Amino acid sequence: MRPAVVVLTCALASVVTLGACSSNEQPRAEETTTGNASQDAETTHFVAPDDWYTRAHVLDVRSGGIPVAWASNVPFKSADLSEPNAVGPIETVRALPSHGIVIVAVGPRRYDGNANFPHLSLPISVDDGRHIADGYEGQLAPHVSFGYVDTWVGDDRVLNVHYYIGTNDPSADLLAKADRALATLSLGGPD
Repeated sequence: MRPAVVVLTCALASVVTLGACSSNEQPRAEETTTGNASQDAETTHFVAPDDWYTRAHVLDVRSGGIPVAWASNVPFKSADLSEPNAVGPIETVRALPSHGIVIVAVGPRRYDGNANFPHLSLPISVDDGRHIADGYEGQLAPHVSFGYVDTWVGDDRVLNVHYYIGTNDPSADLLAKADRALATLSLGGPD
C-alpha cells in the first residue's frame, strides 16, 4: 500500500474518538443528511440518491481546512456524527452489514509530496483505484473490505477517496452501487 494511503487510513482510525454504540443504534433524523439535502457548492460533497446518507464538513487542521465528505447507504452512527473533526465514520464502518457501503472523500487538499498519483477526471470509479478484500492495515472490522482512489486535482492538490463495503467479497452489484454514489461527488473547498 502506498504511504499516503497508510497515513490517511491510520488518520481515519485515530482522529475520531471511539465511543460505544449498540449495533442497532440509529442516529436522530437531524443528525443525518439524506441525499436530497442541498449542499454549499464550495464544499466537497455527495449528492447521493435519496436512500443514501451524506455528510460534508471541513477538518480544522494546522495547515488550514480540509474538505471531507461522506456517503453511505446505511445511517451513520450517532458517535460518528457527534465528532466535529472526524475524517470518517469509524463506528458506521465497523458495524456495516453485508450490503453496507461507506465512502469517504478527503480533499482536494494541498500536497507538496512526490507521490505518483494519477490525474483522473470526475466521475471517478472503483476501477480507478485498488480494492483490498481483507488483512489491510487499519482494518476496522474483519468483514469489511476496503478500496481507495487517489488523484491529483490540478498541480498541487490531491483527492483521497476511500470506500468500505460490509463484505470481504463484494458483488458486482455492490461495486456498481458504490460507483453510482461516486458519480455524485462534487469537489470544492479551500485552495
